[in-house]
Amino acid sequence: ELFGHKIPIKSDASEYFSFSWGGNYLGESYLGILEKFSSCKDILCLKEYVKTLKEWRSMPANILSADSSGNIGYFLASPSMALNNSSPYLSSSMLDGSISDNDALGIVPIQTLPFSINPSKGFFAAANNRVMPENSKYDVGTSGTITPRATRINEILRAGIDNGRKFTNQDMIDIQNDVVDVVARDLTPKIIQICKSGLTELSRDEVDSVEFMLDLLEAFDGKMSPDSISASVYNLWNYFFLNSLFIDLTFDHLKSELSQINDQNRINLVDRSNFIDFYQKVVNDVALNKEGKYEAICRESKQA
Repeated sequence: ELFGHKIPIKSDASEYFSFSWGGNYLGESYLGILEKFSSCKDILCLKEYVKTLKEWRSMPANILSADSSGNIGYFLASPSMALNNSSPYLSSSMLDGSISDNDALGIVPIQTLPFSINPSKGFFAAANNRVMPENSKYDVGTSGTITPRATRINEILRAGIDNGRKFTNQDMIDIQNDVVDVVARDLTPKIIQICKSGLTELSRDEVDSVEFMLDLLEAFDGKMSPDSISASVYNLWNYFFLNSLFIDLTFDHLKSELSQINDQNRINLVDRSNFIDFYQKVVNDVALNKEGKYEAICRESKQA
C-alpha cells in the first residue's frame, strides 16, 4: 500500500510510518455535484443531495453557487482524513506507524463539512484560507491556514456594502490586484515599538541606521507595491526576524548578508504563509514583553 498504517520505512520492516490521503480512496463525488447543478432548481436541492453522501471522494474544492431566486451557497468539499489521534494539525503529517493512535479511520463524514446558505453578511469570499473553526471535531483544512488574503477581501467587500456600492467587473479586477498586506499593516506599529525598545543596546552609528529604517516604516500602510521602499524594509525585517527565532543572528551578520544583495544575487524571501499565525503571535507577544515563552522553542530549533 502507498498509504495506510504500518508502512515499512526500511526494507527489513523494523520501522514504520503512518500516512493517509483521501484521494487514495476509490470513487468520484464531483461528477454527482455537477449533475445536480444542471437538475436542481435551487441551492436547497443541492444541499439535500449533499446530505445523501456519506463522504466526499474527490479533489478538495470550495464550491460556491447561486440560483435564480437570489440564494447563494458555499460548500467545503474535502476528503480529509479522520485519525484515531485527535491531536490537531496531524492530518497532513507522516506519523509513527507503530502505534494505533495514528491509524486513519477513513474520510471525515460529509455532514461535518461546512455548507452555508445566505449568510447574514451577504457574500462569500474564499482565498485558499482555512474556513473550519478551531474547535472543529476533525482536522480539516489545517494546511490551509492562509487567512490574511481572505481578511483583506472581506474588508473591501464590507466597506463597499456599507457605502451602498454596487460591485462591477472592474471592482473584482481591482480586488484581485489589491496589494495591501493586512498582517504587515497591523503588525508594523508593533515592529516599530519592538525596534525602538532595543535602541539603547546599539552604537550611535547603528542607531542612526535603525532610525532611518523606522522613519520608512512609520510611513508604511501595508501596501506591497513593487516600488515601495517601506515594503522592502518590512519584508527584510520579517525575513531576519523569523530566521532569528531559529539561528543566532548578530548585527554584523545582518550587514554581511545584506551587502551581498544585488540584481544578480537577491535574497530569497521564503514563503512562510503557513507560518503566519505563529509569526503574528510572536510579534504581538514580543511587543508585550512576553517573548520568554518562545525561548525553549528557539533554543531547541537552533540546536537542531
